[in-house]
Amino acid sequence: MKSFIEQFPYQLEEAYTNAFKFEFNGNQKDFQNVVILGLGGSAFGGELIKNYCERTLPIPVIIVRDYTIPNFVSQNSLVIASSYSGNTEETLSAFQQSLEAGANIVCITSGGKLLDFAKNYRLSYIQLPLGYPPRAAAGFSFISKLCIINKLSLIPDFHKDFQESLQFLHSFSDWNNVYEMVEFFYGKIPVIYSSPSNESVAIRLRQQIQENSKQLCWHHVIPEMNHNELVGWELPLHLLTQTHVLIIRSSYDHQRIQYRMDFVKEKLQSKQVSVSELHLKGNNRMSQLLYGIHWSDWVSYYLAEKNQVDPSPVAVIDELKNSLAAK
Repeated sequence: MKSFIEQFPYQLEEAYTNAFKFEFNGNQKDFQNVVILGLGGSAFGGELIKNYCERTLPIPVIIVRDYTIPNFVSQNSLVIASSYSGNTEETLSAFQQSLEAGANIVCITSGGKLLDFAKNYRLSYIQLPLGYPPRAAAGFSFISKLCIINKLSLIPDFHKDFQESLQFLHSFSDWNNVYEMVEFFYGKIPVIYSSPSNESVAIRLRQQIQENSKQLCWHHVIPEMNHNELVGWELPLHLLTQTHVLIIRSSYDHQRIQYRMDFVKEKLQSKQVSVSELHLKGNNRMSQLLYGIHWSDWVSYYLAEKNQVDPSPVAVIDELKNSLAAK
């Protein structure tokens, strides 16, 4: 896993070179929505798309992590079916329904049934390289989706942001921050809060702690958290001191959200809850998001070391897949 994390900036470059050659062979039209089919790491690229493109994409992006698609999916929908293995059963089910709905479909996969379907139905597709755990292919997932919607003229050119982000990631050096967070999270339940605009970073950190570090974790977004979960920090008393709260902050956060974050931090600390902050770095939205992803991956890796667990295997997920295959 360590080598995959180290190679993240290079993976982004490879993904860009690979996906930039993409050509859409569907019936290009004025799409009404973008629907991303995927689970786990294959869906995560969609979360980054939602955050990075929220102010430039003129139509909604919906991520479907399910066997079924929404009823609005139609010939006016751009459906991106994303499964690294190509055999994710939920995605294949939703893919078949999207075909029946007459949607414009693009596939992103390294192989499997999804690649066979793309070829058989003469659909546009981006083929990813083999050999990655799906969660370690986040760069391929994000950049592939970004190139697709850019080639379809749904967003402006992102090349400048991308090049600045690469330079920034290649100079990543926040090791003290990473190691400090590992110590904060060790032996506790990490709780991660962010604004909706940076939820992809919170999701990534939660998922990587769960899969790599084999540790329970949760996340929520502010301001929604202020309308429910904030009240929940009352009971059980013995659990409050067994958590560590991380608030992810950005220079792009709404001013009122920044105030809310200050309030949450002060209120939790008054209950003897340990709280820290991560300030996303970078001069553009993409840089900040990718910095947060890279930082999160390193935290999860070194937390796995601290927990004395191998970050690579996800045995219980494999067990579940084998059980489903037998049904």
